[in-house]
Amino acid sequence: MRILYVNSYQGDDLVNSRSISRNRGLGGSRKVELVSSAIMMKGHDLLVLSAGLPAEGNGKYYRSFESRVSNCENKGARVFYSACIDYKYIKYLFSFYSSFRFLLKEAKSKPFDLILIYNIEEYPFFISFFYHFFIKRIPIVLEYDDPIDISGRGIGFLRRMIWKMMGWWLSDRFKGIMAVSDRLTNSYCKYDNRLTLPGVVSQSLCNLSLKRSQPLGGTGPFLAVFSGSLIKAKGAHYIINIAHRFKGRVKFVISGSGPLLSELKESAINCGGDVEVVGCLERSDLDRLLASADILVNPHEKGVSGGILPFKLIEYLVSGGVVITTKDSDLVDDVFNYCEITSPNDDELSKSLEKVLSRQVAMVEQAKRGQLWAISKYSESAVADSIDGMLNLVEI
Repeated sequence: MRILYVNSYQGDDLVNSRSISRNRGLGGSRKVELVSSAIMMKGHDLLVLSAGLPAEGNGKYYRSFESRVSNCENKGARVFYSACIDYKYIKYLFSFYSSFRFLLKEAKSKPFDLILIYNIEEYPFFISFFYHFFIKRIPIVLEYDDPIDISGRGIGFLRRMIWKMMGWWLSDRFKGIMAVSDRLTNSYCKYDNRLTLPGVVSQSLCNLSLKRSQPLGGTGPFLAVFSGSLIKAKGAHYIINIAHRFKGRVKFVISGSGPLLSELKESAINCGGDVEVVGCLERSDLDRLLASADILVNPHEKGVSGGILPFKLIEYLVSGGVVITTKDSDLVDDVFNYCEITSPNDDELSKSLEKVLSRQVAMVEQAKRGQLWAISKYSESAVADSIDGMLNLVEI
C-alpha cells in the first residue's frame, strides 16, 4: 500500500537548515519518526509530506527539499519539506503551493492508496483534502493527539475552536482513526475502524532499558530527568524551583528545546540545587540519559492547550525509572497505574519526590511492572502490528 503521511514533521535536516527554535515540536516529530518506521516494517511504501514551517518572522525564503525521516531503525521514509517564506500567514500560501505542485507530480508517477494526517490543523487538512477532491478520491485516516477540551483566549483560542469544529463536521470522511485515548477515537470517526495508541517506543530504547541497572540503588545522589519542550506548560520550571530542597540527594537533568531554554539555564545556575539544563540532545544520547535515570518527571500543567502527550509517559515507563507525573483525564488509565501522580506546583511535586525516596522498594517494583507492560504493548514491533491491522481494514 502506498501511503501519504501529512504532518508538521521537523527532522534533523530541517532543524539544521531552517530557523525553527521557537516552534520546535520534539514530541510530535519523534512520534512521526516511530509511526513511520512501524508502518514501513510491514512493507508499506510511505512518503512523509511536511510544511516544516519556521516561526521567526524574518521574511526569509526557504526552498523545498527532500530528505529521509531521521532517527529510525530502518532506512527512514522519504520526506518532502515544502518551500515557504517566513512571514506570518504568507508562509502558509507558499507552503500549500509548493506542496500541491509536488503532489501533482508525485501522483502522476505513482498514485497513493491512502492518506494519513497527523492532527486537524491548516497544513495537513488542506493538503489531504486537496488531494482527495482534486487528484484522486482515496481514503483519509486521522492520527490525533490533541485534547478535546479547548482552553485559552483570543485569536489562538478561536483558531483551535474552528479546527475542532471542522474535525467534527468532517468526521464521516475519516475511514479510520488512531488516537491517544478512547474519548478521542470515539469523537472523530463514525466508523468502527479505531485504534487507541497512546505511544510507541523505539527498539533501541527498549534494549537499553532492559540492560540497565536497578533504579534508586545505593544511597544517591539519584538522577531525576525531565525531557520535553521547554515551554511554561510543560512545567520544567517547577523542577528548578524545588531543586534546593533535594541538594545532595537528587541531581536533576533537564533536556529539551524551546523558548525558555536560556531562561531555564540561568535559573538553574542560581537555584541552589544540583540542576543541569543540557538543551536538545542527539537521539542516541537522550536514550542513554533516559535509560540511566532513577526518576523521570513530567510536571505538566493541567487545563492548558496541548494536554499531556502520553507518548512521553510511555517512553518514561519503558526507560525503567520511577515516573512522577500530573494526570490528564483524556488519557487511558492504564498509563497512570504505574506512575506516581502529582500536581503542577512546587509543594506537591516535592511531596511526590519525597515519597519516592522514602518508599524505594515499592516504587522500584512498580517501575519494573510498568516497564514490562509498556514494552509489551508499545514497542515498535507491537505497534507495527496494531497500525497495520487498522490500515488494512480501510477500504481502498
